[in-house]
Amino acid sequence: MKKSIVFYCLSFLVSFFYTSSYAQNVFRTTATSVIGYLEYLPQGYNSNSDKYPVVIFLHGLGEKGVNSVDIPTLQTTIGLVERNGPPKLTKEGEQFPFILISPQLKSNFGDWQSWYVNEVIDYCKTYLRIDERRIYLTGLSLGGGGTWWTAQDFPKEFAAIAPVCGSRNTLSKSCLLAAENLPVWAFHGDSDTTVPYARSLNMVNAINKCTPTPSPLAKLTTYVGVNHNCWDRAYTNDHSEQNPNVYEWMMSFTNTINGTNSIPVANAGADVSINIPTISATLNGSGSKDADGSISTYEWSQFSGPTLAVLSNSTAVSPIASGLVVGTYIFKLKVTDNGGDVDADFVKVTVIPNILPTVNAGVDETITLPSNSATLAGSATDADGNIVSYQWTEVSGGTITMTGATSSTLSVSSMAAGAYVFRLTVKDNAGGSKSDDITVTVATSSQVPPPGNVPPVASAGPDRLVKLPTSPITLFGTATDSDGTITKYNWAKISGGACTFTSTAILRPKVSGLVTGTYVFRLTITDDDGATSSDDVIITADYAPVANAGTDVTITLPANSITLKATASDADGTISSYLWAKSAGPSSLTLTNKNTPTATASNLIEGTYEFRLTITDNVGAQTVDYVTVVVAAEETSSARSSVSEEIASESANSNFLLLASEPTTGNTSAVIYSQTGQKIYEGNWNAEVYHQVMDKRGMYIYHLMKDGKQATGKVYISE
Repeated sequence: MKKSIVFYCLSFLVSFFYTSSYAQNVFRTTATSVIGYLEYLPQGYNSNSDKYPVVIFLHGLGEKGVNSVDIPTLQTTIGLVERNGPPKLTKEGEQFPFILISPQLKSNFGDWQSWYVNEVIDYCKTYLRIDERRIYLTGLSLGGGGTWWTAQDFPKEFAAIAPVCGSRNTLSKSCLLAAENLPVWAFHGDSDTTVPYARSLNMVNAINKCTPTPSPLAKLTTYVGVNHNCWDRAYTNDHSEQNPNVYEWMMSFTNTINGTNSIPVANAGADVSINIPTISATLNGSGSKDADGSISTYEWSQFSGPTLAVLSNSTAVSPIASGLVVGTYIFKLKVTDNGGDVDADFVKVTVIPNILPTVNAGVDETITLPSNSATLAGSATDADGNIVSYQWTEVSGGTITMTGATSSTLSVSSMAAGAYVFRLTVKDNAGGSKSDDITVTVATSSQVPPPGNVPPVASAGPDRLVKLPTSPITLFGTATDSDGTITKYNWAKISGGACTFTSTAILRPKVSGLVTGTYVFRLTITDDDGATSSDDVIITADYAPVANAGTDVTITLPANSITLKATASDADGTISSYLWAKSAGPSSLTLTNKNTPTATASNLIEGTYEFRLTITDNVGAQTVDYVTVVVAAEETSSARSSVSEEIASESANSNFLLLASEPTTGNTSAVIYSQTGQKIYEGNWNAEVYHQVMDKRGMYIYHLMKDGKQATGKVYISE
């Protein structure tokens, strides 16, 4: 049974549904039978965790594709699907608020088969956030017949159907649709010479004559004087032909009841954001409900994410997901009610990296003896948290007295003449730390410049990072004196490990023998009046991190995705960031979780891809490595199922089923495979064996031999 949601204000829907801007249909294939289809995703799909309604569109006879399981070959004919109907509109840039899936029927099939349509739907459920109570089916001509046929076989699966000049249906199955109160809106031209108008008229009348009468009644829109092409009118995206239009009509229905059982409503809770160092989140499915019973089981699973999370209890109402890293995770909740019906919902967990605090130790200052004390007022902020600790230390200078070393303000006293460097280090609530230095110069009265003299200006150059091992580096000092000349230069190491100067008395000396760590070098200059000026430069010496993008790999279509796994180490620090990017190869590519050690490259096509991994350590040093991924064409032999790639026509499938119902005969043999290609039976074939072997719903591949004749194909068992 279906239940109509309230109709929205139509003027709002028009602007929401049909704002024109460029939209692209993406080619994809299923994993089992390699069925090609076009996928359209609504705007904003990739920026949230919402589940979306999906419209399945089945094309007509003239848009069939090549019979192949070779993905590049299938792609050569997929453009035919965009000739008519909804995929034509999305190709032209129209926007829909639903997912649109448009499969292509292979040329070796006479008609659309229910198993063929269901394989596409089931595959899309594995990677798209589909609202399983809002699946809609529509199609034109041959696809209109496929719409009737699939809905007859699986009336509980769809929220509404819209067959357009459908080529076939079965009047005896009309009450299967009526019993589920499946909303039906058929379209047909009364002058159709290809598919008789009576095909739609009789089916709609048959549905409405069922007992009990369906609610809503099936309806038929008749285009007077119109021949076979009524689809341009049926699929119009405005109100020029019908109001509401077919898209608005479909979206107004949700599948709420199957038979007499209310379908449960899954609720995975609100999206969650956590900040490092927190690496776990509680998922909450307590909002799930069942109108006429109870939820009997909860089933949580990870839908996507940069790494595999650990779920404390996947069958609990509110499990804990732990082991998370920076990135975005999607978790899926599937609930089953006491009547056996199911629903699913999704929740997004975003793990946000810690932003290091900002710290300022203050402005360098000079005091003159006999003053020998100073108050240093530091400050710090944290954009995504709060400061939890302050720590002042003396980097260089003489013996002094410090008070308030664990607060933002430091009092220093008992200083003698000379230069002192103090460092303020702060930590935030996530454990991130940052430091800043301040220099206090204590001068004697003789060092005070005479009246009227302008002190010189010293610059020790910009702070910088150098990679170890390294040849001698140059310190780029500059010095100016606006009212005289510089008479003396003096470089000194204020802090840091061992090193050697070529000279300390020149403006730009070389320094060698650096080891891992942070060095502070001070340039002091003296002018012709005896005035001095000093400036410090910080040199961070660091061994570059080691990056490994993994070994080169080859995959074979139809496999079209791969996980890129990075390993990295840093001998003298930690790894702070990862970045994956494509550096060469075909343009077709989707790269997700590129800022994590494990990225996923999907939607690959035949060709050679090169991916670049950039590793950055805690002091900003970077290393790059590359990995090559070769995507090879699928073999033309039927290695996937060990049977012929050729699939029998509808008549062969019908003959197969008829044969299975005949009395036991000894001159018929068969080989039966599962849909994954595993052989499950070989031997004599008869009705008894048929019921024993094909006892489960699903697709089977068969090879029949009888009286010198052979038939190879696939059949879908629905009951």
